[in-house]
Amino acid sequence: MAFPAIDPKCEPEEIIFLAENYVDKIKSLPAEANESDNAVHIMGEVTFCFALAVRLQKARMAKFLKPMLLLQKITCRNPN
Repeated sequence: MAFPAIDPKCEPEEIIFLAENYVDKIKSLPAEANESDNAVHIMGEVTFCFALAVRLQKARMAKFLKPMLLLQKITCRNPN
C-alpha cells in the first residue's frame, strides 16, 4: 500500500481523514491463514503515522504497539 502524499500545509482534519481512510483500507486487506502473523509496517510523515497508529490501536488492530500517549490535538504548522 502506497504512502499518501502529505502536503506540508495540511490542516489537522486532513491528516485525520487520511488516517481514518487508511485504517479502512487496512481492515479490508485479506487476512492470511494465520492471523497472528499479520503485520502493518508504519513509516513516513510523523503526524500521519501517529494518527494512523492511534486509530489502529482504537480499532484493536494494533495489539503489539506499546501504549501511546494520546494527544488531544494533532497540529500541522504552516511556517508562513
